[in-house]
Amino acid sequence: MKKIFTFLTTFLCSTVIFAGTVVVANFDDVTPAYDAWGAIVDVIEVPAEDPSGNAWKIDVPANNSAGDGFWLACTFSKNQYNYLKFKMKSATNNFQFMLKLQSGSTATLSDKWYTYTGAGAWQEFSINLTDIEATDKIVIFPAAWKTFPAFTLYFDDLNLETLSSVSSISISGSNISTDRGTAQLTKTVLPVDAEQDVTWSVDDPTIATINAYGLLSARKNGTITITATSKESGSSINGTTQIVVSNQPIPIQSIYVDFGKNDVTNGHSTSSPDANGNYWNNALGTATIATPVALVNSANTVSGASLSITADFAGSNGILNGGLLIPTASYLADFAISSATEDYFYTSNPASLKISGLSTSKRYRFNIYSCRDATDIRISTYALAGLTSTSGTLQLSGANLGGTGINTNNSGIYASEMIQPNESGEITLTVSKSSGAYANISILKIEEFTLGGTVGFEPLSTSDIHVYPTHFNDQITIKGVKQSVQLVNSAGQLIYSQEVVSDAIINTSSFNKGFYLLVVDNNKKIKLIK
Repeated sequence: MKKIFTFLTTFLCSTVIFAGTVVVANFDDVTPAYDAWGAIVDVIEVPAEDPSGNAWKIDVPANNSAGDGFWLACTFSKNQYNYLKFKMKSATNNFQFMLKLQSGSTATLSDKWYTYTGAGAWQEFSINLTDIEATDKIVIFPAAWKTFPAFTLYFDDLNLETLSSVSSISISGSNISTDRGTAQLTKTVLPVDAEQDVTWSVDDPTIATINAYGLLSARKNGTITITATSKESGSSINGTTQIVVSNQPIPIQSIYVDFGKNDVTNGHSTSSPDANGNYWNNALGTATIATPVALVNSANTVSGASLSITADFAGSNGILNGGLLIPTASYLADFAISSATEDYFYTSNPASLKISGLSTSKRYRFNIYSCRDATDIRISTYALAGLTSTSGTLQLSGANLGGTGINTNNSGIYASEMIQPNESGEITLTVSKSSGAYANISILKIEEFTLGGTVGFEPLSTSDIHVYPTHFNDQITIKGVKQSVQLVNSAGQLIYSQEVVSDAIINTSSFNKGFYLLVVDNNKKIKLIK
């Protein structure tokens, strides 16, 4: 029988529901006892750790597994109490612990991971019991993978509480006016001793998406209604607000790619059109020997682009290994297609793919989603290289990443900066791990834009204006100027402006590589490349 670090509290919780907060038990009044699972080991009272009473000290051995812990006994039923609360303190930071609520000795009704981040200070934990049917054991496993070193934690103030009923919810937040900008919404739930958790949703995720923590992410221009609905059992109380999203560039076309398996057991290809009317491309081969995928756009028109693997992925996985099985439209918008979110390509070493056949006179944004249901933190890095380059990261997993008890990415999407293809019309995407064992990619959406952003332009050549060189390095010379010279980068930002008569020389030695628009005399436009 496995040795457990155990102590027992024995008390019977009243069946009466009280208004307001009701403290049912506190460790200050508890005496350790033996249990059939094993003897008490290094669990002692430490008065100095809690001036108002006695805290408990638990010495956790090195390489403790998720099967060793301490447990507490209490009997209560669903709807009798809303929250289990306690606090922990340790000099060891970022250790994880599993909480189980059990009926009898084996039937697990709840199994969730939490992370201590208090850095030596007391950290309070509040566990929502809404979905718990019944329990007579509260089991806490202070473990964080088998290679975690020995550490000491202190435990105190176990409370079971009832709460007042929610009467109102209000939401505040600011408009979004930057490209792919975000806004953190704030909710106020009254009364303050009521259930404070809410479920966030939006009425039109094509305009903006939201995550479990109220972070709104812009996608296109428009006005969106956000709703926060109480998680109180049986309640329908909610609050709403409207946010205006503006200044989002408009793509010419979009291309969707689903990476993963098509074996039914562990993944499916995405059928077209999907529930949103979009057409998809399916990438199944993970190695360089795979046949390139000719890409159609979301309207099922040939895009002229293709996808090929240029450095092998380790393989593909999905339904059986932590894919997102039930995506939420408010969180993922057009990515909320289960056959696309449920599987993925993965790699432990850098893997890459190349998109060919892109227009050198256009710019592109790469939107990437992936996930892994696991408590360890896994972060993927996505590096894009063409004539210009950019990179970013996406967290795939981690304790409570997608909301309390949800350890997978159910809302995050990496949206790249605008990037131009190289002179051969190619952009390479390299996928590598930043943290954790593997990097993943589930969905890729490529958006194509005109060089100028929301409003396109045609470069204008003219016989009375002479510009050289058009493929420049350290300077540009312009002859025949009558009024002014302006230079705009590929993001639509004005980076140079000067009133000039006759000739102008612009020092461009500090400019990044990429496409630029030269505007002469406010109406003559010439495309340049560095």
